[in-house]
This record gives sequence, C-alpha cells and structure tokens, in this order.
Amino acid sequence: MPRLANPLDLSPAALKFYTDSVEKMGAKFSQMLLEYRDHYVLDDDMNPVEAPFVEWAVMYAGPNHNERVIRRDEIGKWLVSTVFLGMDHGFNYRESATYRPILFETMIFYEAFHPANTSRWLDKRQWRYCTTPEAVAGHDHAVELVRRHQRLPRKLKKALGTPNDCWTPGQRQLVGAYVRRIDG
Repeated sequence: MPRLANPLDLSPAALKFYTDSVEKMGAKFSQMLLEYRDHYVLDDDMNPVEAPFVEWAVMYAGPNHNERVIRRDEIGKWLVSTVFLGMDHGFNYRESATYRPILFETMIFYEAFHPANTSRWLDKRQWRYCTTPEAVAGHDHAVELVRRHQRLPRKLKKALGTPNDCWTPGQRQLVGAYVRRIDG
C-alpha cells in the first residue's frame, strides 16, 4: 500500500494544485497526487528529499523549474549541463540491498543541439548520479573532458566526428587509445 502525504503538510502551491484537482477530478483520483512513489524535490541545501507526486509536479513544472539546473557551463560551442531529474531513473536496480535512487544527470551538447555536429562521440554523452556532490563532481569531469577535447589534434577530432562504422583501421586505433585513456 503506498504511503500518502497529509494535504495540510503540502506547500501552498502544491495544496492549491491538489484542491483544484479534487474539485475537477474528485477525491478518489486526486489521492494519487498525494502518493510517495519515486518522486523527489530539492531541499534548501540542494539535497534530494522524497516527496509526494503533487510536490514534484509543482517543482518540475512550476515557475521555479529552472532551479533544477545544478550546473551549466558553455565552453566555446559546447554546453555541459547537470540537472536534477526529480524522478528515480534507476529502474532496473531497485531490488539490490545497496540501491540508491538515481536523480541527477550530466550531458554534453555541441552548439545547443546543432544538427551539423562535428563530434558525434562527445555530443550527448550522459552520466547519471545519486547525490548532489556526485553530480557536481561529474559535471566538473565533463567540463574537463570538453576542455581536453578542444585541445586535441585536428586528426583525432576528425576521427571522433565520424560514425564508428566509418572509421578506418588507423582511426579506430587512434580513437580507441584516446577513449580508453579518458574513460579509464
């Protein structure tokens, strides 16, 4: 049986959302909005806290939804973004005794989704994390990765910009050595 929040404990915006829902949809349907189920919000110290669906919905779509951005760096034509997802993205691992919810994500984009991407290997790289400190450290790692990529020789950048199935044996060896070195 799911755990339910007390409507009186909701934030003012969430309480309004809930009461409007009760008026429009009825109490039975609106009870789902009070369930704690894989939804999280950030507290004042930027730590994730489990929350009922209605609190998550207000945080996610409300006027302060940009507060979910933990870090954002533009490096030349590259964008490194780390955000709070607000939902547990560890779908396949919940049965583990040491399970922690996956709530943050870092991604790298080239020219803010520019279609003529020059490095398919680095564009849209993604990492996910469980805690705010892990997410910040991962963001810093991604920023360093982009900075190193900008200093690469043109030959390696060109190889990284071609699809894997088009690499020549020489490019495959060059890229493989580079990727092994930085991905560890």
